[in-house]
Amino acid sequence: MLLFVTENSAWLYRAERACLTLVQRFAGDATEMAAFEQQVAAGQGRHYAVLIDVAEEDFIVDQIPHVKGRDHRALMKRKLQSLFRGNRYANGWVQGREAAGRRDDRVLFSGLLNPALLDRWLDILERHQAPLVGVYSLALLCNSLAKRLHHADDHLLLVSIQAESGLRQCYYRQGELKFSRLTSLATDQPDLVGQIVEECVRTKQYVASLRMISRDAVLHVLVVADDEHHGQLAALPPSNDAFRYELIGVADIAQAFKLTPAGEQSLAQILLRLIRRGWRNHYAPPERLRWLRLWQVRRALLQAAAASLVVGLGAAAWLLSQARSHEQQYNAWLPVALADEAKTQAVLITSGEFSPVTMRQTVNAVDQIRREWPAMGAAWLLLSHALDNAGDLHLAGLEWTVSAQQPYRLDDEAANEMPVPQAEQGAEGATANPQPTPHAWSERLVVRGLVEPWSDDYRRADISVGALAQRLQRRDAQIDITMSPLDTRATGEVSLPPQQTDIAPPQHPFELVWSRQIVPRAP
Repeated sequence: MLLFVTENSAWLYRAERACLTLVQRFAGDATEMAAFEQQVAAGQGRHYAVLIDVAEEDFIVDQIPHVKGRDHRALMKRKLQSLFRGNRYANGWVQGREAAGRRDDRVLFSGLLNPALLDRWLDILERHQAPLVGVYSLALLCNSLAKRLHHADDHLLLVSIQAESGLRQCYYRQGELKFSRLTSLATDQPDLVGQIVEECVRTKQYVASLRMISRDAVLHVLVVADDEHHGQLAALPPSNDAFRYELIGVADIAQAFKLTPAGEQSLAQILLRLIRRGWRNHYAPPERLRWLRLWQVRRALLQAAAASLVVGLGAAAWLLSQARSHEQQYNAWLPVALADEAKTQAVLITSGEFSPVTMRQTVNAVDQIRREWPAMGAAWLLLSHALDNAGDLHLAGLEWTVSAQQPYRLDDEAANEMPVPQAEQGAEGATANPQPTPHAWSERLVVRGLVEPWSDDYRRADISVGALAQRLQRRDAQIDITMSPLDTRATGEVSLPPQQTDIAPPQHPFELVWSRQIVPRAP
């Protein structure tokens, strides 16, 4: 909704796309104000933009130091406070900077001298929580009109006839608004052109007194006429040394702003349409825009909720598609997984087949076997102790193995096993050792060496090897002499050592096999 406010009246328009429809005209009396309030109450939720064209609107051009940010805002606020005495319907716009001196900012300050003209309409909107888009000045909006039509003129006077308010005159110097005033116009008099010419002469004299224009300069007067007065204004005087008149219609203004013709009959209707393009608010203070801010927050929340809903639906659809894809993969992998599980279960121990006592005994037995399992260091330590008193025996090689094979023998026939010679003390334990169980785990140590020096002492060599076997003997082990320094078997050949022993001393090797069966004790 668009509300055009003048001194004593207001026109309410409904904006529908590119068209403006007059809803009702309201006078300033109590009855009309009540009718306007009923109209606002009936249109809950609609936004309102207010355009004003009143005589009690003042325009002042002044200079302030060129500062920015917080300092600029504080300086503008202090200047508005001094010029308009705290009037909240006031504002200022920087038009440019001076070319010389401190290069101060040129600022146009404008505001309403009588806020009550606007408060009575805005209070009704406030009571019904109607969002206010902004309060706009017709004179300030004409600034864009002047730039669009004649931006190259140094001195331009824009004159518009408003049937609702009167004759609005705006003076522009080099495209900047310097002066604007609204005067009453007797539209019932036939000499309308004479009234306009008379007002233009007065305006030029006033502007010349402010030294904004020289008295002999040509003032370009642009007259904007509505359809009702366009015929009367066709008789504007021709250009002369003081004035250059030009008549422009409402349709030409719409074309300049690229607006679709929608039957506008006045400049105010054109400007009301331009407000919908999002022009900058002129006079509405922040407290008057409260309901608009709340509406914007509500709309932002609704948009965020809608966006979240769309994103959620999209995510749900994507997750659903992923779930279907995973379900298909699961159905494809399930037979393979079941087959693998069946293979795994086939080699696993069936739950409940063994009691906890049996399992504990098994674990203890495994620990006992691990503790009693033979170690190579223990066998070598036993051999080291046995060789302490055998100075004539020299080692040539050692073999230590743990296997499940038959114990080592000299030949395959156990009956032909070579007897073990006895030491001088004569112990019979060497032949009474337990025999290993075939194919059981056994530990075996093979000792190979030489008897040096030989010195033809056969008996001493045989006794030394037998003594070594005796010292290696254990209760759970078996010791075999698989190779003696001198073969004394009945089937063997006896050969004497060579005569020249000093040239090639004889070699008299021996070999012992120490073995024991690994039988872990019960825990």
